[in-house]
Amino acid sequence: METVGRALSWVVWLAIAVGWGLILLPGMVKRLRRDPQPHFPLVPLAQPLGHDGSANASFFWEAVRSVVSGAVSAPGEEPNEVWVTSSALARGEGVVLSWDEWGPTVDAGTFYVDLTELGGEAFYELDVDTDVSEVFWIVVGYLRDGVERRQGRAWVYLAEVGLWHAYSGSVRMSDFEPEWAVQLPS
Repeated sequence: METVGRALSWVVWLAIAVGWGLILLPGMVKRLRRDPQPHFPLVPLAQPLGHDGSANASFFWEAVRSVVSGAVSAPGEEPNEVWVTSSALARGEGVVLSWDEWGPTVDAGTFYVDLTELGGEAFYELDVDTDVSEVFWIVVGYLRDGVERRQGRAWVYLAEVGLWHAYSGSVRMSDFEPEWAVQLPS
């Protein structure tokens, strides 16, 4: 009986160790691989973000338009959405900017940037307290240069930082693959 208890104890300890390993492994892989880390320039917002999600989405769009001259917008499917596209993208590709008209996030100035056609993890929730620079420059790169698809991943080039940003179809697998790269994989 004591042997069974001891064996069961070892199995539980092993399961705990494996669980912690799975939790910590993605971060360790990225640190060991020394992936390049981008340093983003300032975002040319006309005004700082405030507590109105609609206005914040508008400021974001105006800043994008100031950098990407060919970007155009159109009303989205919902009244609180704006569809943004450019000539560099294929028909049906683009960015959806949206905001909440009611609910708990309204007072935080929350707005959303939806690039989910690039991958499952390409949906961003931004608000008055969020640094929007990464998302902004990804949107700029996407609208200006389009997307490259290689090895099951969508890659967007950010000329301002000289790096490619990758999206994969699987959020879990993206933990083990580089998110930023100096050049595209062949």
